[in-house]
Amino acid sequence: MNYYVIGEDKSLMNVTDLLLALAGGNMTGNIGFSSGTRIGDIIRFIAGDQNGSGISIGDGGIVVIGSGESAKLLEPAAGSGAAERMVIAGDTTIEFWVNCQNGMDDAVQVTMSRAGLLSGHQKAITYGTAAPSGGSNGDIYIQY
Repeated sequence: MNYYVIGEDKSLMNVTDLLLALAGGNMTGNIGFSSGTRIGDIIRFIAGDQNGSGISIGDGGIVVIGSGESAKLLEPAAGSGAAERMVIAGDTTIEFWVNCQNGMDDAVQVTMSRAGLLSGHQKAITYGTAAPSGGSNGDIYIQY
């Protein structure tokens, strides 16, 4: 079923030409927000080309992105909406993926563990009485 509205020139217009349908569709323009004290575009779309377009999220204040319940739980701790902070959170781990251009076979994943450690990027600090050797990998050895 189609729904119509009467335009200013008294012509009929399909309502989905004016509003985004509940079942999805393509919108134009940015997404704004009125907080009562400020009106601004929170999500801005950046024109691209046939390979893709861009998106910019933020409006001068804090941005909180989180998985699970983490984003909602951090809102009170994050401080004022005007705080110029970026908070990325996760209920468990946070994954970063790079080198995805040619598919998952070449992609590299770095995971921040629940302990806050980045996978494959923590250097070992060890000690002992033996003479140090190696050292090219960035690990630290303390001889006593």
